[in-house]
Amino acid sequence: MEKEKLLQYLETVRNLRAEEYVLGKTIEKLKINYSVCSNRSQKKAYQSLKYPKLTIISFYYENNVRDKLTAFSVIFFVASFVINILIQIIFDTDDWDSGLFFIYASGIVIIVATMGIVKFCLLDYFKARKKEVEYVKRENERIQQENARAMAWDKLQVQLIPKENDYLAQKRLEVQSVLNSYLRKGILHRDYQDLVAVCSIYQYIESGRCNTLGEAYNLYTDECFKKLVINKLDTILEKLSEIRQTQTELYRTIQSCNSQISSLTKMMEGINSNIERIEENSAVSAYNAELLRRNEEYRSLLHNY
Repeated sequence: MEKEKLLQYLETVRNLRAEEYVLGKTIEKLKINYSVCSNRSQKKAYQSLKYPKLTIISFYYENNVRDKLTAFSVIFFVASFVINILIQIIFDTDDWDSGLFFIYASGIVIIVATMGIVKFCLLDYFKARKKEVEYVKRENERIQQENARAMAWDKLQVQLIPKENDYLAQKRLEVQSVLNSYLRKGILHRDYQDLVAVCSIYQYIESGRCNTLGEAYNLYTDECFKKLVINKLDTILEKLSEIRQTQTELYRTIQSCNSQISSLTKMMEGINSNIERIEENSAVSAYNAELLRRNEEYRSLLHNY
């Protein structure tokens, strides 16, 4: 077979394998999403905030009341002592009077200290806690709304994903039908029909390293044996950056596939619940038309081989 025609055949098989891979991976992702949404739809996605405790005990510990009371006590005794001395000096009072004045002064200091504790500790504490309670209340209302939206979304996905997977599975069968038509031509040996092998063989022949399929088979087998190339798709997906220089064609194909998987998944997630049939979605309809066009184009080229 001429090199140009062989490259065209390999390119078509590669494209069909890539499309099959994209559809298969998208179905896998949607199945995972289905499992997540199914489990999450049974419970709240976000937990409500707890209201702060408004108790004397929490006030006592959170505001270091013990230290403040100790400080007020020290201030009380010092102030009382100073006031008592000043009273004796200014009014030249006797012991009884000074004791009476001491009691009065102490009472004044106790009242001021109590007012200080109430004003600067207790009232401020409950005022701050009131603001916190209002904040928690607003946040919990927002969280409840988020939960309602999240649960509605999850329940919607649980209903739609099986339909989406059925649609994608049908598209995958259509692609596989065209692919099998090419593989039945017997041009490509069955041991070299997977995506990794097809991309590698295409690169060998397109770059001029090989001129025939037989040479490409031997080179691919040799490089796999010497571990110069990776032939396991799961391993390739884990080490994609490592094949950028050695398996260029495969790297570009996988990168393109990953982009298509992401786009296809987002397209499926955007389907509205009011649509009875998946194909009624405009984006899906456009995708379906493009896939149909490519499949028809590939079928029209079959007679060339």
